[in-house]
Amino acid sequence: MPIRWNAKRVEESTDMLEEALRKAVEPLEEARLIAREALNIPELPLYIGQSFMNLIGKIDDSIGGGRFSPEGWIDR
Repeated sequence: MPIRWNAKRVEESTDMLEEALRKAVEPLEEARLIAREALNIPELPLYIGQSFMNLIGKIDDSIGGGRFSPEGWIDR
């Protein structure tokens, strides 16, 4: 059975997607640092701190808990 999808277009789309993801990582890492610093605000209400922790968790889920590694975004 012949292949009906265009492998070249898939490769091009994957390359564009990986580039877009790389561009998104730095602002997310910066937001995570800001949120972590905000947790040190004296007398910060618990409910606000929990919001910061939730945001940090979402960023960690998206880009990983440490520094970003470009390998592994998309399985090829």
